[in-house]
Amino acid sequence: MLVGITGSIASGKSVISRIFETLGYSVFYADDEAKKLYYSQEIAAAINKKAGTDLIDFTKPDFVKIAEFIFLSPENNSLIVNVLYPFLTDILRQWQQKHSSESVLFVEAAMIFESGWNKIFNMTICVFADENVRLQRLRARNPYNFENCLARTRFQWKDDVKCRLADFVITNDGVSPVMPQISDFLSRCEQMENIVGNYILKNHQLCDKQEYTLQNAFLYEVIRIKNSKPVFCVEHYERLLHSNNDKPFGCDIESFRNDIQTLIEVNDIHNCNVKVAYDSKDLFMFFIKSYYPDEEYHKKGADVVCANIMRDNPNVKRFNQTYRSNADRVKNANDVYEVLLVNNDGEITEGSKSNVFFVKDNVIYTAPDNQVLIGITRSKVIETIKKLDIKLVFKPVHADEIRFYDGAFLTGTSIDVFRIRRIGDFEFDDKALNLINDISKGYIAEMNKL
Repeated sequence: MLVGITGSIASGKSVISRIFETLGYSVFYADDEAKKLYYSQEIAAAINKKAGTDLIDFTKPDFVKIAEFIFLSPENNSLIVNVLYPFLTDILRQWQQKHSSESVLFVEAAMIFESGWNKIFNMTICVFADENVRLQRLRARNPYNFENCLARTRFQWKDDVKCRLADFVITNDGVSPVMPQISDFLSRCEQMENIVGNYILKNHQLCDKQEYTLQNAFLYEVIRIKNSKPVFCVEHYERLLHSNNDKPFGCDIESFRNDIQTLIEVNDIHNCNVKVAYDSKDLFMFFIKSYYPDEEYHKKGADVVCANIMRDNPNVKRFNQTYRSNADRVKNANDVYEVLLVNNDGEITEGSKSNVFFVKDNVIYTAPDNQVLIGITRSKVIETIKKLDIKLVFKPVHADEIRFYDGAFLTGTSIDVFRIRRIGDFEFDDKALNLINDISKGYIAEMNKL
């Protein structure tokens, strides 16, 4: 994803760019790269020809003279932009290719919208500061050249225009904290990177994924699409309704189904997960990157680790960036499939994005409903366990007592019933394997009836 950062002079766009660099992201400083182009004989000749004067000596460019020419008239400004930007775009593409392994790249440029360069970006950020704040900064930064600097703003579009055109606005006025805004933006980037397909639905209307605007604290559901059919569609709809305090969210069950079917057809995707997100204002539906453990992985089993992390409200499926980041950090640091959440009493309640069951002497143990997100797959697996006449106890397992159990398994939308091989340093043997396989087969049989 290529993100353009722009803003009026002295808005602090370079400050924001450096923060992204500090966070580990690569930033292309377009204005600095543009200055290097004046040392090109080819570019200097092209500009001189169009300008009708020997404006640039490529062996020793006079940047004061160049600036005076650029900001003398809109026509001069356009002349320079039209010559430089095709070359600048080529350099940017080369830089982008060099950093192709990075999911998000940033480009800082003063004239993104004015030059039409915004078309090359997946998203744009406008850094905003009130005009009085910017003038104070400009005067402090350039006390002897204030008027010349101020004159340059004549060729930049007004803040309200740029803010309206930008996908995201970061207010950098010295009062509003910028880090929460940056965190919100990165959360949105992460979610957009996760979107699959050419189209999403926003309030039942097809649109491009750039229209996705939710960042944090929204309600959501993830529904598996298997052979073009949504799995347990009604149950997911009802849980989203429950998460919204049983208040309507602009969609009845029929339109819910129809929207999902529309998404399947227009994207021509038939086996993937759909995310439904709602923030009390907008309802979004879109396909997301989905991973389904294959048969070999199921046989091998998942490695997991415990962590003292808890959901704010286990019974409501609400996106929380802090919670998700904490769980992902533990998961990546330990190179495991999932993180088991441990409460203040040392009890394992659920996985960070799954539910968990333990087996001991052919008895199944899982945390009670009030301590977990009541997963749709979990509910169906519980029905399967009852049909198989296996004893089920709603009781959380203490993290210190794992070694006394015969086995454990996870349940979830993408993983069905997934045996746990190892929790931290403790590895289960195969004592509970047959029982877990029976539960898995029973659940799959029920799912295939849909």
